[in-house]
Amino acid sequence: TLCCGLLMITGLMVRSLVHVAAQESKISTERLWAGRFSMYGRDFPDEESQRRGWRELSRRLEALPDVDSVGLISSLPGSWGTWETPFLLDGPGDSEQRALTAVADDRAFGLLGLAPQMGRVFTEADTRQAEPVAVVSRSLAARVWGNGFPLNRRLRLWPGEESERTVRVVGVVPDAPLGALRSGDDEVLY
Repeated sequence: TLCCGLLMITGLMVRSLVHVAAQESKISTERLWAGRFSMYGRDFPDEESQRRGWRELSRRLEALPDVDSVGLISSLPGSWGTWETPFLLDGPGDSEQRALTAVADDRAFGLLGLAPQMGRVFTEADTRQAEPVAVVSRSLAARVWGNGFPLNRRLRLWPGEESERTVRVVGVVPDAPLGALRSGDDEVLY
């Protein structure tokens, strides 16, 4: 029975890998370099120190030869490391929904070729002191609002929790699946 179980697991893994290989990437990787780093712990204990660390890292990376631009995103399409955020539409009677979530800066969308299909992406003006805003993928907008207009609609993130906050949708970008093995991975809240 152990051999049958291992054979079945191997078959499922091969099938999953074939599925991933068949996915057509919408992102040009010809001149894209990706790295993963963590800004937590003693050196980056809070959000502000993390932001300063990111700005300094960006400045240093942009000073390297042949580097055109630097952007931050918490999870590249086709990779793991996303999380789901519960949300409600801002208004009475909505039931809780969930969406994959990725943190991105103002330059990440351009680097990944995700030009806004509607509205805009983040700008340098979208700081902690400004009104909280969000960008959504086309599939998430279609699921949540159907044929409705998503711009300037509000979402209550983490409803009922201490970290609850309301964001205003400012843009819709093309789908970029953040986890290649699950359906619905192109429904993303940035």
